[in-house]
Parts: sequence; C-alpha cells; structure tokens
Amino acid sequence: MTKTIGMIGGGQLCRMLGEAVEEKRLPFKLIALDPTPKCPGYPYLTKQFVGDFKEEDKIRELAKQSDIITYEIELGNVEILEEIERSGKPVHPSPETLRIIQDKLRQAGFLES
Repeated sequence: MTKTIGMIGGGQLCRMLGEAVEEKRLPFKLIALDPTPKCPGYPYLTKQFVGDFKEEDKIRELAKQSDIITYEIELGNVEILEEIERSGKPVHPSPETLRIIQDKLRQAGFLES
C-alpha cells in the first residue's frame, strides 16, 4: 500500500528523499509545500502546494492529503503542526523538536543538557 509523505519544504532534502524513493522503488508518494513554484524537489512530487511555510491553510491541506508530515526547514508553523499531531497524524520530527531548533538559545541549552 502506497503511503503519502507530506513535506514542508521542497528543497534539496525533499529532492534527495524523492531520488531515494524512486531509486529503491519504495511505496511512497511525495507532496510538498514550498513558496517556489517547481521547487528543487518538484520532479519527484505527486503534488506541490505553492505557499509560505507558515501558511495555516496550506499546511492543513498538506496534512489532509498525507499519511505522515515531515519538514526540511525550521521555518514551519509549530502551533499548526502540534494541532495536526493532536489529531492523530504522525509528525516527524516532532513539533517540539521544531520549537527547540527555532530558538537558538533554547537549542543550545537543550544540547548542553
């Protein structure tokens, strides 16, 4: 059964994931949210949502069409990702991880502990 991975960010990491999925013939489809039309990951996407990484409606629509959500950029909307996770949709890395890496002081403290 094919699963759909929804990625916030359609850049280099999205492209590399798409290449791996294609090369290894993994049972995944990729969709992504990125502000740049025909982003670097575009050749490997089933669908691209063009919009800002924090755009609530676009993130919700991405989640609605995905089996799992991930992100390649730290500019995501933590609150919406928490909401999506609470609804039962897997989000990896966790929204809490995103919250930590968005705050460099908090990230340094986390890494020191």
